[in-house]
This record gives sequence, C-alpha cells and structure tokens, in this order.
Amino acid sequence: MISSDLKLLVEYQQKAAKLQRSFSGASQLTTELKNRLAVIKQALYKTSFPVDYLVIRSLSIKKRLNDIITRFRGDQTIRFRYENSPWSIGDRVSKAIDDLSGSTSRPTKTVQDAFKIASEEFSDELRKLKEIVEVVLLIEFQNILLIDIIHYDKFQTN
Repeated sequence: MISSDLKLLVEYQQKAAKLQRSFSGASQLTTELKNRLAVIKQALYKTSFPVDYLVIRSLSIKKRLNDIITRFRGDQTIRFRYENSPWSIGDRVSKAIDDLSGSTSRPTKTVQDAFKIASEEFSDELRKLKEIVEVVLLIEFQNILLIDIIHYDKFQTN
C-alpha cells in the first residue's frame, strides 16, 4: 500500500467514525425527546389551566421530531411494505463506515460521496434537532411554572 493511500484511508476512517458517533448520539437524543414529549403531553392534559397553546406547540414539535427521525432512520412504513425508499442518513453513515472496514486502499469516490451527503444532511437535521431541544426545554419550563402556580393557588385558597 502506498503511504499516501494509507494516510487518506486513516483520515477518512477518523472522519467517518466521528460522524458515526455524532449520528448515534443524535439518534439516541431523538428517542429521549420523543419520550419527554409524551410525558409533557400527559402533564398538559392533566392540568386544570388552559394550556391549548402548549398542547398545540408540543404536537407541532412532535411532528417536526418525527420528520427528523424519518430522515435519520428512513420511512419505516415504506420499508415494511418492501418498497424502495430513499436512503436515510443512517444508511449513508453505515455505507461510509462499512464499505471501508478492513480495507487497505483509499476510499472510493462512491464511499466519499456517501460520506459527504450523509455529513451535509446530518448537519442540517442536527441544527433542526437543536432547535427542538430548546423548544422542549422551554415547554418543560412553562409546564413547571404552571405546576408552581397551581400549587400556589391551592396554598392560597386553604
């Protein structure tokens, strides 16, 4: 193996591993956010205050989160019907990693293209995911304030 090829291979593998770690963490975050939104939804439905705005906002966030999950993992409905579906970011990340595992040659153009597309798409979705995290935290904070108000009102009336 030529040393320049080895150097390119090692650099590529390091970049691909970093992308895979980032993608894995973001994917786990989507699952956590989905669970938190379910808890928020239950809490909002149980409150006695008018919280329609927060309910609508949390449903909107859930839809946006589901769109990100679909971009990350692919459209499961289409896949369950054994139809061709567009490549997900996860598919591209896997291709970028798997095609060079055990390789001793420089990355091919196809693998480099898969990595580039995955990296660009992931960056876009990660930005959207960060926005969702901020909104979920805000909704949780607003919900905590409502709980405090409810407890304060109950304390004042007793």
